[in-house]
Amino acid sequence: MLERLKSYSIGIEKQHVLDIGTANGLFARDLARQGCRVTGIDLSSELIHQAQQVNIKDQLPIEYLEGNVEHLPFEKSSFKVITAVYCWHWF
Repeated sequence: MLERLKSYSIGIEKQHVLDIGTANGLFARDLARQGCRVTGIDLSSELIHQAQQVNIKDQLPIEYLEGNVEHLPFEKSSFKVITAVYCWHWF
């Protein structure tokens, strides 16, 4: 999927990406392995904890936050791309 997204200039190196509904961080890690700087946000503290634990081993440039995407704690235009791979069906 990442190769296809790259054709739309998504997931390219040094891109700052917000992954909403990040769950256990699987897609966030895929993006980070491509050289993206990723912030993952999810409502579930349990899933954020799982993502953080996996990332202790992987040491990828990902910040995980528990939060509601309807009230994001970021300034406007903080991210180049926003992904919703695991939560699109909730919107």
